[in-house]
Amino acid sequence: SLFVANISKNVRMSELEDAFDVFGKCNIRQNVRQHRLYFPFLIEIFAFVVYDDERNAEDAMKELKGKNMGGLEIAI
Repeated sequence: SLFVANISKNVRMSELEDAFDVFGKCNIRQNVRQHRLYFPFLIEIFAFVVYDDERNAEDAMKELKGKNMGGLEIAI
């Protein structure tokens, strides 16, 4: 599975699915976290992408690491 961070709030779930499905069947769980105590304006969006085949995850990581989505480069 892959941990994908630095996802822009402008990226829709369908865009993530389109980008990662190219490498094989996968399940994506997107999470949103707001730092309410010290930084209430900071919202962190990340996702977990799980592939049935580890090779598909490796291919996706190689190709999509640093890809610009919604104005931000995603981190894998």
